[in-house]
Amino acid sequence: MGTSLKMQEGTSVSTIIFHQGKFTLSLKLGVYALILAVILGIPLGCIAAYNRGKWIDGFLRVITTVGVAVPTFVLATMLLVTFAVKLQWLPTLSGSLTNWKGYVMPVISLSFYYLCYVAKLTRTSMLDAINQDYIRTARAKGVKTRSLILKHALRNSLIPVITYLGPVMAGIITGSFVVESTFSIPGLGKYFVQSVLNRDYPVIMATTVVLSALVILMNLVVDVAYKIVDPRITLTSKED
Repeated sequence: MGTSLKMQEGTSVSTIIFHQGKFTLSLKLGVYALILAVILGIPLGCIAAYNRGKWIDGFLRVITTVGVAVPTFVLATMLLVTFAVKLQWLPTLSGSLTNWKGYVMPVISLSFYYLCYVAKLTRTSMLDAINQDYIRTARAKGVKTRSLILKHALRNSLIPVITYLGPVMAGIITGSFVVESTFSIPGLGKYFVQSVLNRDYPVIMATTVVLSALVILMNLVVDVAYKIVDPRITLTSKED
């Protein structure tokens, strides 16, 4: 990948990205944020869809709409001022990330937008699935609500969510320069911005290659996940 021209002159770019912990730090932060977005976003979307028209549906729709609209740097700043400066529950700067408290605010800031979007997407897909004939038939046969949602409706509702999470996984894993800059985290995202400002072209190109490789890998993971969620999906050739 060449050597750095200005950031760390003469140092191998691969050493900077992979052996100095920048990619590892962004990877860890991104994975935590992605897990939080999925384990909370999908259940919230299911709850909102099943309770369509009720107060809980309206409440979740307001929260998710606000979450999608609020910029990441605004949320990160609000968390920093509230929980670190005023309440002093969490560390002010999370650059070292020495314990779990250092991850709380960065992970919430990085995942909140994706959490809300996944919830909205799940709700829309779930509403479409609930109105299908096979769901009405299952309900008429006396299938319990939990089994109806988890076994029948949810699996068919996950296809749009999986499609959305494919490129998101690549982007969130490489790190968000806004979150990393706000919390002084020396990750790949922050380093990429610094390399652009310093016109360190080998670092810029190497970071872009890493992101592109992750996008390709995540698209492959999405294709495999399609088959797991819906066995009816098959890959056919043009001759077929």
